[in-house]
Amino acid sequence: MAITPTSIENRIGYLFADRSLLRAALTHPSAINGGNPPWRWETLEHLGDAVLDLAATHWLLDAGFPREPGVLTQARQLLVCNASLARLARDLDLHFAIYISTRSPELRYRRSVLADAFEALIGAVYLDAHQRYLPGGPMVPVRRVVDPLLEARCAESHAAKALRGVAWTQ
Repeated sequence: MAITPTSIENRIGYLFADRSLLRAALTHPSAINGGNPPWRWETLEHLGDAVLDLAATHWLLDAGFPREPGVLTQARQLLVCNASLARLARDLDLHFAIYISTRSPELRYRRSVLADAFEALIGAVYLDAHQRYLPGGPMVPVRRVVDPLLEARCAESHAAKALRGVAWTQ
């Protein structure tokens, strides 16, 4: 079952002005046959990792977590660990949207690949929004994408149990 880039845009509620960023975010390095594309999965993944840390921290503060660095760090790590990001990727069906080498199709189901794909997607949203100079800056559309996903993740029983161990102010 293939999922189109347009389907991913619909699922995250963000339409790319620069669709090459979305394509790059969905193209695993194994699918690149030479050339030097302007944006690569690895670059977007690296950016997305940093952006997700910031978005998750904002979400936690808005949700009423204590403003103590150790508590925020622990809670953020639960939200943006590979297992959590892979779950978010699966929820979006990213594993069906990733362009991957036909020699290694099983890669699309690996936790690390799914987490990387989600980070690359968020990096692409950030860059696209940054290039468009959207009002409020690029974190506004990122948070529109990420906040509902984090909310849903925390509503799940296993995530909620883990986060209950962290001091909560509400």
